[in-house]
Amino acid sequence: MFAALVVLLGLVASLPWIAYAVALAQIDGRPTPPAIQRLSPEQIESLHLSLRKAGPLTVPELSPWEYVFDLVWNPERLSSGGVAAAWVVAKDFNLKHLKRRRSTWWHFSGAALVVWLTRNWSSDQVLARAFEIEHERGAESNHLDFP
Repeated sequence: MFAALVVLLGLVASLPWIAYAVALAQIDGRPTPPAIQRLSPEQIESLHLSLRKAGPLTVPELSPWEYVFDLVWNPERLSSGGVAAAWVVAKDFNLKHLKRRRSTWWHFSGAALVVWLTRNWSSDQVLARAFEIEHERGAESNHLDFP
């Protein structure tokens, strides 16, 4: 009985990490860090405007457990500018590399990739790549030809 309880508790404790691994397995490859490693103050201001976030743009390192905890009890942390920037990078990468395009996998794998980015890239790298993506989107929308 005690051994079964220990096994059950171990399984429950590892569920976020198992979900993280399963979700990451649905993504072909991982993003590579950007060429720009640090943004200028003007670029940071531009990213602030693109993300519509105020305050310092820092990317906290998240574990799968912290992500689940924040999702339930501290959602403000997941809507911070730094995490929003990580979502920009994750969404952009998943557009081209997600194996299954169903809504469930999109969100599940996106969240896992956000966790991966916060654990494997520096805050400056995440912000720089988010800036590149937002800058590319802005350039594309400015060059659309309308009839």
